[in-house]
Amino acid sequence: KMRLKVTIAASTLVSIGAAPGATTNVFFSVNASAHLHDTYWPAWKELFLTEDTDSGYPMPASSDVPDLLGALKGVKGIAVNTDPGTTVTEGQGYAMFVAGMMGEIDTLKSLTVAWQANGQGIANVPACGGCGVNDDSHIDAQDICDGTVSIPDGVLCRTVDGAYMPGWDMPYSNFGVGSMGSATDGDEDAVTGIIYLA
Repeated sequence: KMRLKVTIAASTLVSIGAAPGATTNVFFSVNASAHLHDTYWPAWKELFLTEDTDSGYPMPASSDVPDLLGALKGVKGIAVNTDPGTTVTEGQGYAMFVAGMMGEIDTLKSLTVAWQANGQGIANVPACGGCGVNDDSHIDAQDICDGTVSIPDGVLCRTVDGAYMPGWDMPYSNFGVGSMGSATDGDEDAVTGIIYLA
């Protein structure tokens, strides 16, 4: 009987979104959506770097992304400055997901442009996103992208035209080949965001 009472009490607390004695900062359902809209999303937008506007924009220009989706031609990219001088795909992907959830399609398009530019990696060479490995190799990313150094064994990139994943950290010049491997958590959020463009 005691276990049943505790279970019912716990279920009731979850269903009403409150804990005994709680008066503030409980974020379930409607409260969570409001908190996302009013607090987290505005703070995230403060981290945006826009192509041709912010000098710290870390991606190649959208005009240098040959595989850019046709519907995104002419759209300027937005990158999320998740650390001074750095954009990581987890931050970019999360912003894409939230922009889609919030119905901010123009923002989502710009974030997607930067996502594809990240996959391009470096301008004026074949797309090289995902062509690295997440280790501490000290190979310049430019050397892999322009073919000076062979793509590391076991890395599946450039196997299908137009199919590549962004490296986890941009710009590649910060960390070389260690920046170029894909980060699946960022990829999953980004792909979920892109679904909102359909």
